[in-house]
Amino acid sequence: MPRPPDFRVFRRWNAAAVRLLMIRQAHHERGRSACPERAIPAHAEQASSAHPELVEGRADETPQGHAFPSPAAHADLLLAALLAVAFTALAAALLFLLPRPAIKYDAVEYQLLAESLARGDGFRLRPDDFPTAYRPPLYPALLALAFLLFGASVDVAYGLQAALHGLTVGVVYLLGREFLARRFALGAAVLTGLSVGLTCLVGFLMTETLQTLLVAAGALALVRWERGWSWHWAAAAGLLWGLALLAKGTNAALLGLWLAALLALRWRAWRRWALGVALLGGVLVLTLLPWTVRNTLRFGQPALVSTNIGIQVYVATLDPLTFDRSDPRMMRVVNEARALGLNEAATDRLFLRYGLERLAADPWTHLARAARNALRLWELPPRDALEYLKPTVMYNDLPEYRALVWLHYLTLALALAGLALAWRRRETTLLALW
Repeated sequence: MPRPPDFRVFRRWNAAAVRLLMIRQAHHERGRSACPERAIPAHAEQASSAHPELVEGRADETPQGHAFPSPAAHADLLLAALLAVAFTALAAALLFLLPRPAIKYDAVEYQLLAESLARGDGFRLRPDDFPTAYRPPLYPALLALAFLLFGASVDVAYGLQAALHGLTVGVVYLLGREFLARRFALGAAVLTGLSVGLTCLVGFLMTETLQTLLVAAGALALVRWERGWSWHWAAAAGLLWGLALLAKGTNAALLGLWLAALLALRWRAWRRWALGVALLGGVLVLTLLPWTVRNTLRFGQPALVSTNIGIQVYVATLDPLTFDRSDPRMMRVVNEARALGLNEAATDRLFLRYGLERLAADPWTHLARAARNALRLWELPPRDALEYLKPTVMYNDLPEYRALVWLHYLTLALALAGLALAWRRRETTLLALW
């Protein structure tokens, strides 16, 4: 007679599996209670159910909470790469098919610095000049690398500008995917690529195109860091923002405002914020350290990014504002620096001191003027400045000028719509980004 099966083994296995599932669930619940800022708030769940098309499928979501990228994340990276290639080609077509702007003003100095670096003469404008730190170093260094690889040609410089613009579009798409569905992020990226201001910047051999890319990439790293307070994203943010500072020192204000906004909006997690900021700041300082040491050895005092920060502060206090060095108010400081025998860094500190004194003497007037300038952000520049906006805009009195006005107002409307969307969804990180 056959022996009946013994089900005790199966029951033991089943009980062990149930215990493992219970342990895993308890561990998951403890993690959510220990990190309440990562839990989905009720208003976010309501927003998701009311408007699923806005929040579905973010780029960092993966099945079953695994740390490996999901197929959707791979698709987003591929689409970002395609956008970068497409808008690089578009910017290159505009630069090589339409009339180019003349290389003048600041662009001349950036080109001279890059050519000097490519020749091995150091960071100086001309071979017989002293080494300088008047301009931020990163863009001339990148341009010099392009000259070494492809030849010292203005076509190479414009090709680099087109590539930086295309990469910016791809990064903006990835940044949009942190908040919105794919079609909305795609729309934001396309609008960025077709933006009049950003497209015109491609025609300038200056640091602003590189700065825009690094600020967008730094914002993306900060968003990823805030999502889970991860150490590697804090370090990445420190590196990217350090490079952004080496592209333009004023980016320090953007970083400070962003971090302050995140602290105000996520104050319950202030310990994680403080630890992440400490790591971010450490990596940022290490990124700036080589250039700062070089300037300290050259001038006998540290200069973090460039030696024109004090001049910028002083000029901002002038009314009317002018960058003309023959202006008597500018010449007074220049002549004093020459009389004292001050070097480049010390002269900039003298400008900074006088600028801060003027600000302290009448702070409310300067604050009101700064507010007026901020409100004029979307105002079209004077007609005689349109020649500087080539190749996308021709200098004439035809309807292109009026079209620019509508494009500027459209940009303002879209920005306000983004603010309203962030407020409605209670998306704190998007509010900080705005």
